Amino acid sequence: MDLKQLKLLVAVVEKGGYLGAGDFANLSHSAIHRQIKLLEQDIGEKVLERFGRSVQLTEAGQLLVDLASRVDGAVGATLMQIGELRSLKGGTLRIGTGTTTLVFFLPPVLTIFAERFPDVKLKMVTGTADQIIAGLQANHLDIGIVSEPVGKWTMERGIQYHRLFKEHFVFIASEDHPLAAKSTITWQDFGSEPLICLSSGTRVRAAVDLLLAELPISLNVAMELENEEAIVKMVELGFGVGIVSKRRLPLPGMKQLSLPVPGVDIVISAAVSSSYVPRRARVFLDICLNQIEGMSPRPVVPIPSAPSDRRK
Repeated sequence: MDLKQLKLLVAVVEKGGYLGAGDFANLSHSAIHRQIKLLEQDIGEKVLERFGRSVQLTEAGQLLVDLASRVDGAVGATLMQIGELRSLKGGTLRIGTGTTTLVFFLPPVLTIFAERFPDVKLKMVTGTADQIIAGLQANHLDIGIVSEPVGKWTMERGIQYHRLFKEHFVFIASEDHPLAAKSTITWQDFGSEPLICLSSGTRVRAAVDLLLAELPISLNVAMELENEEAIVKMVELGFGVGIVSKRRLPLPGMKQLSLPVPGVDIVISAAVSSSYVPRRARVFLDICLNQIEGMSPRPVVPIPSAPSDRRK
């Protein structure tokens, strides 16, 4: 049984017989009769009874006509929904990002999108870059604003990056910390300080670890926390020196430290599926790109093995 056979059955009933259905469907009445017979063979029941030149539905036939009506309504509703998605008058845009990007970059982007397309629902998820990429690969998200992997890396399966800007991370301490009073800090001064940074497995932490591996001293990573808000709080309480996005500065009671290495840079990109990107996600990406034009971002320098920022 297929949809074509159901439509022909409805045509036979509505047009009063095989001849009328044939004219309506531009088929011979014998071709329609053959399809009805195949339908009856598939379900093991007769669907039409002939009375002279007219036909009448059997009980099984009526059930199939009712089914055809529901299917036709569902198809029409689905096509309407698809049209709404195309015109951005419906649907849900699923976005994944980190807390820093959510707080300091995305608010104007979200506002512009919501004002232009008020009928599109917004769903926001925060997490690590790897968690967001996994959500894209599982089709749980439409777009992610994440940091690119650092060092040598292989493109994730089914993911395409569109580079946005470079995020700069700096070392901070509380204003009453001994290092805060120094105009110039040597690595020897810094070496004994407890370091408070993001958890292992995050891409920012990977960049920090690359920096630490090149230093002439070994640093004491005392705390590994889930977000920068927690880092700021621990630094405020005097538990050590932290590393946070420079976008968070100035912070009350905090000071950026003047170290021989100014900090850590990572690239923030929009990540989408490399196979299909919904129109709502493409529009959101365009708004992101337009937004950074007014940010005067630090120049993005291509890193080895990284994808092109050319959009498809």
